[in-house]
Amino acid sequence: MTVNEGNKTEDQFRVKAHEIIDELSAEDLVEAAYFLEDLLINKCAEAAKSGKAEVVGSERRVFKRLRAHVPVAYKTLDEPGMHKRVSSLDISTGGISFVLWSADRVRMGDYVELSFTLPGKRGLITVQAQIKRVAPAKSGSGYEVGVEFIHITDDQQRLIDEFIGDTGDGKQD
Repeated sequence: MTVNEGNKTEDQFRVKAHEIIDELSAEDLVEAAYFLEDLLINKCAEAAKSGKAEVVGSERRVFKRLRAHVPVAYKTLDEPGMHKRVSSLDISTGGISFVLWSADRVRMGDYVELSFTLPGKRGLITVQAQIKRVAPAKSGSGYEVGVEFIHITDDQQRLIDEFIGDTGDGKQD
């Protein structure tokens, strides 16, 4: 299979991509990964909406995400008495990310319980989530933790979706 842009093949694109990646610092590489992830998600969503592509059998869902600093209390399910308070970096109906100063108590795949109240919305949202990403923070201090909600009610999803729409005017960040 080839990807055509002029006469370039997929292999030539891979070689060029590796050349660029090899020149990036670790921090720039993380930033590039986030950028490419968002770009690919948006392009896939556009293709699906236009009827040019169909998403079938994908485990990854596409959600609007909003950069928002929301106070969050979390605890790991294996240490139920251990509560920590953090502030979110961004939120979607599929998950939330936040910064921890120490990643020694969380690992990818761990399950946590999160509780938070969205500004301007009523009611405490308490959900179980699974840690999907732990990476050094872009700021250089602490670790960014990304979690995917695994037990969330329709009402909780609606509240988050309304918050994203009200605050972000429905724009993806």
